[in-house]
Amino acid sequence: MGDWLKWALVTVVQFVIGKRFYVAAGRALRNGSTNMDVLVVVGTTACYVYSVYALLYGAISGFWSPTYFETSAMLITFVLLGEYLETLATGKTSDAIRKLVELTPGGGVIGQREIDALLIQPGDVLKVPGAKVPVDGVVTWGSNHVNKSMVTGESVLVLKEVNSVVIGGTINLHGSCHDPKSN
Repeated sequence: MGDWLKWALVTVVQFVIGKRFYVAAGRALRNGSTNMDVLVVVGTTACYVYSVYALLYGAISGFWSPTYFETSAMLITFVLLGEYLETLATGKTSDAIRKLVELTPGGGVIGQREIDALLIQPGDVLKVPGAKVPVDGVVTWGSNHVNKSMVTGESVLVLKEVNSVVIGGTINLHGSCHDPKSN
């Protein structure tokens, strides 16, 4: 494929398909930070600008340097493909977790909602499915293995069953339990 045709095709990829990278990179730079979008824009733009310069210099002087238009297009394509695959994987994981949570018995649950840890009141019953235990309490339903390393310094898993005391800040690794705040 001729370099002139590559230039035309890659310009579409670079500035139409890759526009979202330029917009996100501009936003990040205005906020005084950098992210992957900035990296993609810097890398692909450098490749694109060099290739345009080499093509025009060759047309003027007759000395043809190699161009790297395809590299710019491939980088944008691979990053977009990676983001697409990440979105698919995240969506499937969320669906799988939701289906697993639906399989757990409710046990007379009046209502469930996600709340901030600062809003927890004495007497609240908390469902802690594989997460950090937000407050000290006693297990009222279920069983789990808790990593108590933040308390003991050892990362040994401890089985917690009904009437077992759990400490806020420990991590529930396996299983699900209901934990009422005791203090």
